[in-house]
Amino acid sequence: MFKKFFNLLHKLAYREQKSIGGAALEMILLTLLVKIFGTVKMSMISGRFGASRAVDIFYAANTIPEVLFNIIAMGSVSAALVPVFTKVIVKEGEKSGISLLQAVLNYTVLLFSFFSLVLFIFAPQIVKLALKINVGGVEKSFSEDDIFMTGLMMRLMLISPIFLGVSAVVGAYLVVNRRFFITRVAPLLYNVGTIIGILIFVPLAKGSVIGLAFGVILSAFLHLISNIPVLVSLGFKFNLKAFSIKKEYAKDIFRLAIPRTISTAIGEIGGAIKNVIAFNLVEGSLAALNFAKVLFSMAVDVLGFTVVQAFFPQLSRLFFGKGSKEGIEFFKYGINQVILLTLPVSVVLLVLRVPVVRMIYGLIGKGFTWEDTIMTSWALLFWSILVVVDTLIAFVLRGFYALEDTKTPLYVSIISLCISVPLVILFVNFFSNLNTFTLFQPYFEIGSKKLLSYFYKPAGSPVAIGGIGFATLITDFIELFILTILFNRKTKFIDKNLFLLVLKKLISSVLMGVSVYGCFRLLEEILNTQRVFHLVIVLVSASIVGFSVFIAAEYLLGDRSIVTFYKAFKMFTEKGKNFLDKGITYLPFVSKDRVLTE
Repeated sequence: MFKKFFNLLHKLAYREQKSIGGAALEMILLTLLVKIFGTVKMSMISGRFGASRAVDIFYAANTIPEVLFNIIAMGSVSAALVPVFTKVIVKEGEKSGISLLQAVLNYTVLLFSFFSLVLFIFAPQIVKLALKINVGGVEKSFSEDDIFMTGLMMRLMLISPIFLGVSAVVGAYLVVNRRFFITRVAPLLYNVGTIIGILIFVPLAKGSVIGLAFGVILSAFLHLISNIPVLVSLGFKFNLKAFSIKKEYAKDIFRLAIPRTISTAIGEIGGAIKNVIAFNLVEGSLAALNFAKVLFSMAVDVLGFTVVQAFFPQLSRLFFGKGSKEGIEFFKYGINQVILLTLPVSVVLLVLRVPVVRMIYGLIGKGFTWEDTIMTSWALLFWSILVVVDTLIAFVLRGFYALEDTKTPLYVSIISLCISVPLVILFVNFFSNLNTFTLFQPYFEIGSKKLLSYFYKPAGSPVAIGGIGFATLITDFIELFILTILFNRKTKFIDKNLFLLVLKKLISSVLMGVSVYGCFRLLEEILNTQRVFHLVIVLVSASIVGFSVFIAAEYLLGDRSIVTFYKAFKMFTEKGKNFLDKGITYLPFVSKDRVLTE
């Protein structure tokens, strides 16, 4: 049995995936599996350490290594290396592609090693600088040991960007050669490495959080090493002397990479600033923020970004750089389907955030306390709404890219960063004046001078963590609004029909939220939610009731979006892997002017 299983994995890893539909299906399933393992990993961390200062230190120390990797590798790989590798292989053959890969890998190692070394040297100074930020009115509680441990762990984890950077380049080459499966297995092994760190390295370190740092290094190594056998099967050999890149291809790499790298850097800087601010709040704030973001990213990545990515190729073909009528209709359909898929999940996370957090993070171990649950749920309150907002932003951005416009998204992201930082500081101060985890407290003081003073007089409450989520929500709403207005100027996609469909979904989601909350409160009175089995029954039952109400409300309001989605999904299962290869003509929403209403 195990032999058959490993033979299947071997076949999947080494084969060339020629079907776009098959690749998309693999991506969805493996992304879901990666997120499940990631959630298990976070559950184990929370069970071992809770939302504690130790976890704050771990995430603070890992902020710089993650930013370094994301800016350099993720910024350039997706935008530059894939198209350039493709161009070289098509024009000059596989051998030239291998030669280019060898040179790019050598430059990647040198680049990451240089930046990692510089950051390694100045790690203590970076940590001390981060701790000078004064927001939220919290009295500093960092000991010299905390500061030393943060710097030490940062230095250790600066090894990981080197492994991950090389792995990202290798992964880009494998994608060009249609070896999609193994590139999705690598993130899975990354989570496995961290889990090993929790189970083995933390006990070896006598329970110290530094064991997680060694787990991160192992994770990055596994991420890289999993790709190597498949790469070697394509004829690759390491050549440490290969540094020659044709001028034409070097120009292409820089031309494509620089705008994307700048855009990525803006987003990463914004995220890093939020982490630093959370690190300076009460103990466990940064941990709670990351625990909430894991649940948010699971919903967004599996349901949101996967769907967005699936729409992008066809959207590009239909627009042809100008925005054809058929392309605009397809874009409207995509907006409709993104809202259809993400809005119900957003409502469930919003209403059931406390039991969801408790079930996922409170099951393994006793480290995750009730106070940790409340703090994480408070952060999740705002991130749950962002499931819809951020997925829509990603989809509208793909619309600009399909029109071959990369400058507009860059300018909007700069505006977003400029708005985000002051808003985070203001609202962290504001929420730090609240003494309970509720939105109702400030309502009694609206219009008073005392309420306005909250924005510039921090008071040190643990509720301050909510300011980061609330400011992010406002910023992303503004970004989505600006992008939508600018894209509408180009395509005129907003019309009465689309507006009514979105309005119907909002009404359905409100009814869904009321039903989920009512079902949850009813079952909470009947069952003992301190027991895992009873808690699962409550969550599943409330979710089923909520989704049923949403579907019924959609149908009664005359919105047939779910019917259209079901037809498309059914056609996918019937036609198999050829579904996405056939393109838009297979979908039921393009014929006879039934774009949005069938």
